[in-house]
Amino acid sequence: MSNDENDRILELEEQKRILLRKKQELLDRIEKYKNLNKDDNDDDEEDEDESWKGLIYNNSFPKPNDLSNENSKLFKIDGNSNIEDELLSKLDTLPILNKDLRLKYLQRAYPFVDIKILDTSINDSKLQFEISFKNKHTNNSVQFEMISEQNKITSFKVINSDNFSSCNLKNISSPNILLNLIELDRLEFKRHKFFQRLSNKISQKNQNINIEIIENNSCLKLNRLIFRNFPNENIKLDLYIYWNIQLDTTTNEINTDWFIKLNKNDQLLKNKIDLNVIWRKLIKEYGIEVGTEELIKICLFPT
Repeated sequence: MSNDENDRILELEEQKRILLRKKQELLDRIEKYKNLNKDDNDDDEEDEDESWKGLIYNNSFPKPNDLSNENSKLFKIDGNSNIEDELLSKLDTLPILNKDLRLKYLQRAYPFVDIKILDTSINDSKLQFEISFKNKHTNNSVQFEMISEQNKITSFKVINSDNFSSCNLKNISSPNILLNLIELDRLEFKRHKFFQRLSNKISQKNQNINIEIIENNSCLKLNRLIFRNFPNENIKLDLYIYWNIQLDTTTNEINTDWFIKLNKNDQLLKNKIDLNVIWRKLIKEYGIEVGTEELIKICLFPT
């Protein structure tokens, strides 16, 4: 073995001794810190024990009277509570109870109606409210009374439906009817707009046709008088276009029915081919509005 190799081995052994010494120093320091932390924890536990002993022996726990005073500061949160007070005391994710805020968001969910609170009982178990529909052509409105106990609806009834002419609501007992009434009013609005558009189109094209909406807005009547010199006979044609919309209050289902009648000189005109069949085929071919216009041409302007 050369001298250089011997020198290298001696150098490495010296470095090894140095590293082992440093390692031992670090281990000693770690052990020292562990002992210091243990002593501190023991002191903290002793202080905590002393404080609890002081509470017990010095009777430092709250007295019953103190607890009653704290409870007296609490207040009930319900639908009539101020929204700020409710938010300050709210520690859960349940819906807000404030009825004004709930009514505001309920109104946003149903933009086609106005919801108005008429009366509430002292404990909010009984609620009377009115729903007014924004369809100015029907002006429908209904008043309801709802009674609830333990967050459950125990009674629901109509207290005034005089301003709702489409159907009889006297025997309604389910709150599910509300959504059906909203849909019923929307269908009546669509029917009125359809009759209105159809009337305007026909009137612009044919000045000698009389048009009116009859039978509680469920029928569009078109009348034409045909003058003939030979034979000396005038012909009166009346076309009735019906769109019935009814609410079955037993099942809460909305039923619609379309049909037409054609009278000649105030007598029902009976054809070999049913005009309703022709009408349905025209609607299938051209759509509801154009198909109905074509039907009017066939019935009131025969060749």
